[in-house]
Amino acid sequence: MIQDYISEELIQLDIQAEMREEIIDRLAELMEKKEVMAECEDFLSHVFERERNGTTAIGSEIAIPHGASKEVQTPAIAFARLTRPIYWDNGQPVSHVFLVAAPEGKERDLYASLKERLQDQQAQELLKSAKTPQEIVSALQA
Repeated sequence: MIQDYISEELIQLDIQAEMREEIIDRLAELMEKKEVMAECEDFLSHVFERERNGTTAIGSEIAIPHGASKEVQTPAIAFARLTRPIYWDNGQPVSHVFLVAAPEGKERDLYASLKERLQDQQAQELLKSAKTPQEIVSALQA
């Protein structure tokens, strides 16, 4: 299921970022460029509101910021692997960021499926060792 929502065009490897807002903005802009959403500003406001309500870092250097917006045309997941970890709001180091975008009311199932898959130790190792976007997509297949 997850692999239906992520494509190689929405994956960036070995990215430098200093703050979580920077990487979230970058992934949202990529989604906008790839026509996942009409414009990313409304979506970003929902994502950052969600971030203020509680951490989206789930451990193992993984964070899953997520949001829903009327601007999102199709559910999608974007991914960035950072060259060095940044510290999320709860102080956890994060080097793997998945941004989940969905139409209003549809993000919870996609978020839950992705979170469940990322709890798998083998999937975590594949994310760290992947050399290409295709290997990232393969790592997310159940």
